[in-house]
Amino acid sequence: MAVGQFGDIYESAFKKENNMTENTKIELNKVTEYADFQSPGTIRFGNGSIQTLQDEIINLGVREVFIISDRGVVLAGLVDKLFHVLNPLGVKVETFNEISGEPTFQDVQNALDNVND
Repeated sequence: MAVGQFGDIYESAFKKENNMTENTKIELNKVTEYADFQSPGTIRFGNGSIQTLQDEIINLGVREVFIISDRGVVLAGLVDKLFHVLNPLGVKVETFNEISGEPTFQDVQNALDNVND
């Protein structure tokens, strides 16, 4: 089986497993092992994804970032890594880390209230 065929099979299975339509676009970067999920925005995840953040922020012209996480992500130092990437760009960064496990509707409302303050 050719590498391209494996990628097509993996992508098709991934879409089926995650209830996505065939029109959903998934791009796999073979070098850094991160993937983009676009529907209609982009969710980038995986190894090496944080290193691409500065370019995305610049390309999108973002001036403010709101980071939503749980306390475990903060304690693991991942939010600090984001600050390290974002600070040189001069963007305004705010955080909300009051999410407990899988976000509830109340968690989302609390985050919205926080960003609207």
